[in-house]
Amino acid sequence: VTELLKKVYTQERVDKIKKQMSNIDNGVFVPIVSSNLLPGYIAEYLKSILNGEIFTGLKLINTQIQRKSLNIWQRLLNPRNFESLESIENLQDKKVFIIDDQFTTGGTVRDAVKLLNENSINVSGIITLGTSWCRRFSPDAYLLKCFVNKFSDNGTQDIENITGYKIYQFTFREVTEMLKVKNLESLKIKIMNADELE
Repeated sequence: VTELLKKVYTQERVDKIKKQMSNIDNGVFVPIVSSNLLPGYIAEYLKSILNGEIFTGLKLINTQIQRKSLNIWQRLLNPRNFESLESIENLQDKKVFIIDDQFTTGGTVRDAVKLLNENSINVSGIITLGTSWCRRFSPDAYLLKCFVNKFSDNGTQDIENITGYKIYQFTFREVTEMLKVKNLESLKIKIMNADELE
């Protein structure tokens, strides 16, 4: 695994992470803990070359639903749940970097960020095997403006009520996919009908 991580985390990429961390002594790597051990290996490897701490207290609760079989709309209605193995308050006033193995729709990371934000913890960045910093996680102001222009403030509220997420909590990809839908009614139907898992 170490050899793979050396190939993935080139000096250029490590320098980008280091720049993002700025104060390494205050940086904490938070791997998504699950049966997949790769996020933990990534955290250990980055700690070995960048210092910082590792917080292994964010455990993904397994569900009967196979995430790989869910489309983007089904993932919105079936959020990932976490349990705390350590006190999340230990992350306050730290530069927190969530680590996962991959970033598909961003739903797992989105739900981890939401949990931490609800506990007054800001997330400074996301690191995966495939990307860090260069890939957009949160929708930017322009994309959010496009969303409100297309669906209106009331439509935005409708989508927030259906999904349980504020518009700014969706991932960049989720908002982009929503904007591709013809109109608000079609979007609401797409999301609400997605709960009928096949």
